[in-house]
Amino acid sequence: PVPSDAVAAHLKEIAKTEKLDVSDEALKLLAEHGDGSFRDSISMLDQASSYGGKIDVESVRALLGIPPAELVGKLLDNVESGT
Repeated sequence: PVPSDAVAAHLKEIAKTEKLDVSDEALKLLAEHGDGSFRDSISMLDQASSYGGKIDVESVRALLGIPPAELVGKLLDNVESGT
């Protein structure tokens, strides 16, 4: 596996070449979820770019099916309190 920092840097170069408007946070999240694979990370970047517009961390979370942090926090609070 390739370190996620190296994958994110590679994704940034691809985004620059392809003139994609993508945040560094989004690139980092894509790299982390690529599990050390350039191919998987590039594929996810390609999927994210197909929606058009700016690729931000929220759009990547939606693509990956990651729920918003506040929703997870509420769920954990409810489990802890038994409600």
